[in-house]
Amino acid sequence: MTGKSTCLRWLQVEILPTLKMDLENDLPDGFGAYKLDKGERKHLRTTSTIERYHREIKRRLRVTGPLPNEGSLLRWVTAILIEISEEWESERKHMTVKELIRL
Repeated sequence: MTGKSTCLRWLQVEILPTLKMDLENDLPDGFGAYKLDKGERKHLRTTSTIERYHREIKRRLRVTGPLPNEGSLLRWVTAILIEISEEWESERKHMTVKELIRL
């Protein structure tokens, strides 16, 4: 038996059946996001929210100017993220509890 035939046999006997079973069991869960409205799906599949927060931190840093050390930078960024989090929790609701339960 050559190395190639051994590899193919291993692939056919061990990997493909497991892969097939995993796909049959887990693939429907992978499409769970499509049960949501189109506007809500966008928030699940994109990183635009994270990118917007990065832009906001950069914008505020340009206004502030250089900070004296790494500790002050971490405190400053933490304060901005806490502010954004509080704003999001109080004003913006991308998904309601009812929609999360539906998933």
